Amino acid sequence: MFALIAAAFGLLSTIASAAPLSINTTTESYTFHVVTGTNKDSNFQLRLRDNQYDPAFGYPVGTFHYVGVDANDTVLTANLRDGLLYSQGQNADGSFYDLGPTGYINLQQTVGTSSSYLFSFVNATIYPPALDAGWLLSPVDGDGGDTYELLYTEPEGVVNGWRWCIADFDLDYGAWSYVEYFTYTGTPDYDSDCVPAQILATVAK
Repeated sequence: MFALIAAAFGLLSTIASAAPLSINTTTESYTFHVVTGTNKDSNFQLRLRDNQYDPAFGYPVGTFHYVGVDANDTVLTANLRDGLLYSQGQNADGSFYDLGPTGYINLQQTVGTSSSYLFSFVNATIYPPALDAGWLLSPVDGDGGDTYELLYTEPEGVVNGWRWCIADFDLDYGAWSYVEYFTYTGTPDYDSDCVPAQILATVAK
């Protein structure tokens, strides 16, 4: 399935590099890569994709952004402060600044004790629930403290993680894939069209 996703988008793999300890606040800015559970060398850079449905749901264009992989959209760069992920742009001098949208998991469906969410960045001044302070960065074992895993906090006993999916919606801007957050207790209800994955963070250059 991973090979099918890679072939579908014609994307080249990139190599993750650099960052520091399990944290909910950092002075660094990060870029993010999605990797499969079995192939940590196959990294695909996450990007912010405009949601074409904003006007249809009564929101200004640019309110909601998907987090996914494609060949054209803006690379996701973010800073973590007090558990909030702030999307960022970069000045000509290399410094970073907040763009406004923050990281948010948007509930899509619940079946039994299993739920799935779209990972999005949303303008919280327009949609206040997007101020979602549950994010953490955790060091990846054996990587010398250079790479962090993006995690989301849940109550004890709730299993959670990421899946990588080929999109069958919002295709006006071309083919793409997206990352889906999931939770469950007991027996999970997995989406067979998606691949178990991790999101890794490295210091933005």
